[in-house]
Amino acid sequence: MIMEQWSLKRRLVAVVVLAIAVGLSVWAWLAFRGDREPANTGLEQSLSASTEQTQKGQYDQALQTLKDAQQQATTTEEKVAILNNLGAAAANAGQLQEALDYYDQKHRLDPSTAANDGYLVGELYERLGKVQEAVAQFGAYIEYLQNNPDEDTQAQINSLTARLQQLKGDR
Repeated sequence: MIMEQWSLKRRLVAVVVLAIAVGLSVWAWLAFRGDREPANTGLEQSLSASTEQTQKGQYDQALQTLKDAQQQATTTEEKVAILNNLGAAAANAGQLQEALDYYDQKHRLDPSTAANDGYLVGELYERLGKVQEAVAQFGAYIEYLQNNPDEDTQAQINSLTARLQQLKGDR
């Protein structure tokens, strides 16, 4: 309910921060699990540096740090994690179309991530004024929530359904 009162920009920033946190969590899990070769410390350092830059509001620098680090990603998991962070950093830096391009690359590399990113991608499309694409992404995200319920699922579905009705009415 609180997010309904937030401005579109504030909601996008909150979702982007969440995406960065999820990306870093995935990266940390991949880096420290014991069933693979040692972690890619150069990539870890770049991810850490970009996180610090983001926390300081240095969004353009964080984006550049991640672009420079992209070549260090060697496994699919690393590439997916860096693309997730690039998308979030580009959105933070106000490069919304670039953010969508990174998420598209991520989803082509790992299609299983597309549904979970539906809300964020929908937010990006909405900010770009691409209402039809936003509606499609929000609809896909509602379906994802219905298939992957947790304790907040119904509240999220209700909030997003109301928002979809508003977007469809604005067309």
